[in-house]
Formats: sequence, C-alpha cells, structure tokens
Amino acid sequence: MKQPANKFEDKSENFEAKKHFDDQYTAPTPVRFYHEVLSKATLDMGSRDVVLSKYVERNFLNMFNDWAKIDLDGKKLKVVDFMTSYGNTTLSLTRCFNQDDFKCWSKEETCYNLKKERQFPCVTYGFDLSEPAIKYALKAKIFDVAETLNLNSMTPEREREIAEHIRSSNITSINSFGYQSDETPTKVIKWFAEGTAPGLLILGFSSPYDGLERVRIWKKLALEKLDFFDNFPCKQRNMTKEEEEFCFKEYGIADTTFAEYWFLLRK
Repeated sequence: MKQPANKFEDKSENFEAKKHFDDQYTAPTPVRFYHEVLSKATLDMGSRDVVLSKYVERNFLNMFNDWAKIDLDGKKLKVVDFMTSYGNTTLSLTRCFNQDDFKCWSKEETCYNLKKERQFPCVTYGFDLSEPAIKYALKAKIFDVAETLNLNSMTPEREREIAEHIRSSNITSINSFGYQSDETPTKVIKWFAEGTAPGLLILGFSSPYDGLERVRIWKKLALEKLDFFDNFPCKQRNMTKEEEEFCFKEYGIADTTFAEYWFLLRK
C-alpha cells in the first residue's frame, strides 16, 4: 500500500486518506497548532487533552503528591513525555489544563502566559521530533529539560540515556505511535517496568492509525510487565471526508478518530 508523504516517516497502518499535521509543527509557537488541531479538529477541545486533564485531576493528583511527600522524601517527581508536540500532554498531566486554560495558545501575544501552576512537585522532561515545538515548550517553561529526538533512530549511547530516563521516571507518557517502529513502544514498556520508584506509564493510542495488530501486541506486553490501573476512550479529532470514506468502509468508524489512554503502575 502506498504510504502518504510524511517527513516524519510514519510507521502506522496508514492510508492515503490519513490527515497529517506535520506542517503545523514547524511553527515557532503553538498558535497554529491550537486553531488547526486542538480547537478546530478536536471538537473545540472536547477531546483527549481536556479529558486527560480531568482524569488526572480526579484520579492521580493525590497519589502524585503522596509519592513526592512520602515515597520520595520530599523530592520532586520526574515526568518524561515523548512525542510531546508543544507540550499539551504535559500541561494536562502536570497542570490539569482545561479548555479555558488552553485558550492562551489561541494568540501569539498570550501563548507564553501559562497561568495555572503545576499541581504537584515535579521536574519535566520533553522529547519530540519538532525542534520549533521543543524550543517553544522550553521557553514557556512547560519543560525543565527538552530535546529533539527520533526514538526510531538512536545511537547506542543515546538509547542508553533514554532508557535510564524512563527507568528513573515516576511518570512516563508516550503517544503518536503511528510515528514509531514496532520495536520502540516495546522498549519503552520494558524500560519503564525495570524502574524501582513508584511510577505510572501512560500510553496514548490512536485508532485506527497506530495499527490494530501492533497495538494488541503492546497492550499484551504492558499487562505482563505492569499493573493495569485503568483505561478510557475519547474522541480525538474530526475526520476529513477522505478519511471517513475509507475508515467507514474498513472499520465502521465515521465522523471522528478515537484516542484510548492506558494507565499502568509499576509492580
């Protein structure tokens, strides 16, 4: 099957009709990303980022604060976010950004004005393919440490460094599996399971574009290596007409693509 043009070398079960957002990630701020992806394409923000924020607020904030106070003797939690884009997932995880909070991204003059503080003591690390997105997220203080990274193409030394980041983390999040090779999520799950500190792994799947057979393999491995906490599905974004025609025929999916979050704790 012919693959769509994609400078990030998409590895998923792709279709020619798939909508890509790569050009938005070349902008120096998240304003275009907000209007074309987070707002317009995702049902005016009623999707994965806000749903994740609400879920973390209800289910994890007390646990994260307890980890910092009791298990880590007052030390900050280490949060590692892969395929982070401009930092929207980390804002959901660490600051519980809601729909109104994200509106600061709607204008150039306000996109650095992140008023809501972190909701638990943490140090944040971000990794993404987009250099402009990483530069913004550092300047906006979403991340304390951030670097461009292609998880599919690392030197042995770099792979050891990333593996140690994951092992030593308390919270690791990864999504956009369509850009990952079959082996990359497998490594992340195994590295996270090797850690000894209290930890939560968040896997953000996108259906059907991550590849249905691949996702089953990763879910099975995650259940073997970690303790399942919960999962939930949510709408991700509106489909284009071309996507809808293909996905309805093949999968019975229409109108929107879907995200599914899995939450897993270290044993």
